[in-house]
Parts: sequence; structure tokens; C-alpha cells
Amino acid sequence: MRHPFIEDQWKQLCDRVNQTAEHLAGDQDDVASAWAQQVDQFAQQDPPGSYPDLLRRVAQAADLASTWRDDQAHGAGTSGSATDRPVTSDPVESEDWVTEAGMESFPASDPPSWTSAAV
Repeated sequence: MRHPFIEDQWKQLCDRVNQTAEHLAGDQDDVASAWAQQVDQFAQQDPPGSYPDLLRRVAQAADLASTWRDDQAHGAGTSGSATDRPVTSDPVESEDWVTEAGMESFPASDPPSWTSAAV
């Protein structure tokens, strides 16, 4: 079953990925060419069939853009496609950092004092 909303969002996502690649590549034609191939591979996937599938594609697009940004930061614009690289952030590890930070900051303030007066 076709979902017009999902198809529209998919088209917008593909356009945004292309714009991001062009913006990050700037004047570097070799980088722009390599990234254009990655954009084409991304956009040639079948449109997502459900909203959760669309959200997974959004995550893929974010990973791709993050890889490009990291490549630019390290001056390695054409060092390979995003799918050739291992994922650098472990979601479980990230969650542990969040849990640890929460435990270290609890309680955020002193607890209220106990008094015999009713409020």
C-alpha cells in the first residue's frame, strides 16, 4: 500500500541528503563526486513502506552526513563510503554514560527538610 505522506517525506529526505553533501563538499570536486555516488546509492533504495522504516532511513542519512562531516574535519573527503566503516558510537555505551552521569548528579539538590508543620 502506498503512503503519500511517507513517499513525500522520503523524497524530501533524499533532497536534503543531496543538499548536505553539496554543502559539505564545497569547492572540492573530487569529494563532491564521491559523495554524489553515495547520495545516489542512498536515494536508489526502495521508498520506505512504513513510518518506522522511514525513521530508520533518517538515521542512515544522519550517519552518512556525520561521516561526511568527520571526513571534512580530518581532511579525508574520499576515504570510503559510510558503509565501509565501523560504527564509532556504541548506543549501549552511550546509554551507560547517560546513566552514569545521572547517578553522579543525583540528587541534584539537597532534599527538603522534614518538619512537623503541615503545609
